[in-house]
Amino acid sequence: MSDAVEVSVRLARLEAAHGRLRLLAAGLGVAVVLLGVVLPMTRRTVSAGNYLLTADGQTRASLTMTPAGGPALALYDGEGRIRISLSMRQDGSPDITLTDDAGRIRAALAVGREGVPNLYLTDDFGGVRAALGVPSDGLPALVLLGESGQVRYMTP
Repeated sequence: MSDAVEVSVRLARLEAAHGRLRLLAAGLGVAVVLLGVVLPMTRRTVSAGNYLLTADGQTRASLTMTPAGGPALALYDGEGRIRISLSMRQDGSPDITLTDDAGRIRAALAVGREGVPNLYLTDDFGGVRAALGVPSDGLPALVLLGESGQVRYMTP
C-alpha cells in the first residue's frame, strides 16, 4: 500500500471514529451564512442565534465555529437530524460529510493540507470500506476494505 493511501485510510478511520463530534461541532456553524442569504428570501423562516428554523420552530440549518476555530455548516432533515455537514479545519482544508438517518457518517469528502482529495465510504458501524484519492503523484488510488479493515482490493 502506498504511503499516501495508507495515510488516507488511517485518516478516514480516525475521522469516522470522531465523526459524531465533528458533526455536532459542524451543526453549530450554519446560521450566519444562511441568515444573510436564505432568511431574506422566505417569510416562513425564523432565526434564533446561529440556527435557521422553520415557522414551527424546527431546526433546519446551523452555522457555527468548530472548537478548532473553523466554520461549520450543518443541514438537518425533517426529523431534526444532521444529514449534511460542511466544515473547514483550522488549516483551511475543507470536509463534507453525509450521514444516514441514524447519524452515522456514510460518506466523507476531504481535501488535505497538501491539496490531496479523498473520498471515503463507510459501513453501518463507521468502518471505512472504500477510499478513493489522488495523491500528489497524480495517480488515482482506490482501496476497498473488508469488515475488519483488511485490504480486499487496491489499485496498483
